Amino acid sequence: FRQPIVQELHNKKLSQLEKLAKEAGFSFVELSGEIGILANGAGLTMALLDVLSELGLKPANFLDVGGGASQERVYKALELLFKMNLKAVLVNIYGGITRCDIVAEAIIQALEDFKDTPPMVIRLTGTNDKEGISLLNNAGITAFQNVLDTVQKVKEVVGG
Repeated sequence: FRQPIVQELHNKKLSQLEKLAKEAGFSFVELSGEIGILANGAGLTMALLDVLSELGLKPANFLDVGGGASQERVYKALELLFKMNLKAVLVNIYGGITRCDIVAEAIIQALEDFKDTPPMVIRLTGTNDKEGISLLNNAGITAFQNVLDTVQKVKEVVGG
């Protein structure tokens, strides 16, 4: 915004989590559902929200970590989601620039560092997806490559 007053008015409308996300440089919108969403790319994130809605599932947020997300960026995004009251967290990563093994390492680290996290359902496909899925499996975390399998698992987890 060019005018400081417009920026100030815009910021007053943001929730506390939205303010934290903005400070961290995330595209984040808080919604009224129960499933936390972490994805990369606005289009991929919106398509996922549509699929969830079609199945009667309610996303709690829109969170786009962007392309080429680092391990630290994914970790910070999970930290933000863990502040919410969620039944599950769905991670949906298409690895083009983003490396799926780096995403997996961030997930593993976050789950080690934070207690009482909601169940996580993860989809990794693209660059280094097999390595990422292997890292997660070795840590006892199930991951999928197919979005429909992922969404069905989320539905099972939340009892939908």
